[in-house]
Amino acid sequence: MKRLYLTSFFTGVGLVLFLGIMKLIPAPLGGEPYSVLQLKDRASAENELMKKITADSITKRKKTVVGEKKQKIPHYFKKDGSKNQVIAGGAVLDKPKSSLEQATIDHKKSQANQLKYIANIGLPLAPIPELIEITKIGDLPKISDDGRRPMDAYARPSIEKNAQGAELKTIAIVFTGLGFSHSLTQEAIETLPPEITLSFIPYSNRLKTWTRRARNQGHELVLEVPMEPFDYPDNDPGPHTLLSNQTDQINLQHLKWLMARMPGYVGMINLDGSKLTTQENVMYPLLREMNNRGLLYMDRNPETSDVPYKIAQELKLEYVQGSIILDEIKSKKSIDDALKRLEKTAKLHGTAVGITSAMPLSIQRVRLWSEKLKERGFTLVPLTHMVRTPQS
Repeated sequence: MKRLYLTSFFTGVGLVLFLGIMKLIPAPLGGEPYSVLQLKDRASAENELMKKITADSITKRKKTVVGEKKQKIPHYFKKDGSKNQVIAGGAVLDKPKSSLEQATIDHKKSQANQLKYIANIGLPLAPIPELIEITKIGDLPKISDDGRRPMDAYARPSIEKNAQGAELKTIAIVFTGLGFSHSLTQEAIETLPPEITLSFIPYSNRLKTWTRRARNQGHELVLEVPMEPFDYPDNDPGPHTLLSNQTDQINLQHLKWLMARMPGYVGMINLDGSKLTTQENVMYPLLREMNNRGLLYMDRNPETSDVPYKIAQELKLEYVQGSIILDEIKSKKSIDDALKRLEKTAKLHGTAVGITSAMPLSIQRVRLWSEKLKERGFTLVPLTHMVRTPQS
């Protein structure tokens, strides 16, 4: 036991002496001097690393530049009230804040370009807010507070004289039945002269699209109104047909539904109606409604009764009657002969109105016929020209 105590005592004394000696000698492999050296080396290494990264980045950018790099115009933002602006080369530009704002700007630019295009051909955008009555069944045409009629506002200007200032015999042509066949409607809009008036069936579900495209091409538009024929219901013009055995209230409701089908038209044309147009008591409130809304009315049948004409005179309604149906017989020779008769009618009376359905053959024959029309002393005019110039 005595030996164990002596061993422990001397071991403790030796440890104390060793620690004292080590404290006096700088440690070459550890301690504070080593830590300071490590921090200094790390800072130097980081600086060297940053220099290398910067140099590599500059080298990479230089490799991607092709040709001489143009100096960018400096941009900066300036707070002007609540509006951010970009100053670029002395010019102030609005800065879009989002993709939605950019889309709005693009839309406005598109509208501005469209306005410039339409201004060149004399047709305004449709609908014009002042000429619209908003109802539950849709937007109805109306006369504006300052007296403007849709017939006048949506009309295409017509040229009545040749280069020498001489009066030309005028011919209007209306193509009917448009809106159902995509290919035929597109062909009529894009290939027929813009002076030709296009008539649309009210049952097409793309009327607003067709309206925009047709007016962009310069065409004046009318809307077809289904009216009762003598052989109804075997021959049914479709839903919302105006009938002689319906009350005025029901017929007017149907008429308003039809009127709301598309914007930008100058008037209405009967779709059939061989029976209804003979019924004065039925036709009167219908034509009065059209007149009160600033529209013209056209009867497509040259052999129609004189009832619509008499009512139009009483109401002072703008009224046009077709002169010749061009495609009663759907053949090349028949259509060409009908166009010659149309010219003879225009020579005799000064004006003439041709009616034809939108079929590939009639579109082709009318387009070819119109190419040298002025050389023969005639000019194509929109339908509204016939009410702006008295007919014989």
